[in-house]
Amino acid sequence: LMFAMDRQPLPDEIVMLVETLDQLMAGATDVEREIIVARLDGFGPREISERIGSVSERKVYRVLAQVRKRLEADM
Repeated sequence: LMFAMDRQPLPDEIVMLVETLDQLMAGATDVEREIIVARLDGFGPREISERIGSVSERKVYRVLAQVRKRLEADM
């Protein structure tokens, strides 16, 4: 079996990812951007809350849920 992570992304896929991230970041506050970037870096909600310091874990979950909804709406 070949999984999506077993291959390099195609140029069109990279362009789509960059455009999607640009759209997400354009509509986000500074704190939301920090949360998104930390999540993309592999940190969990508790770690993100601790790293940012001024954001509760609950807020991190809310922001990530909003991001997920925005992504699903665009699909």
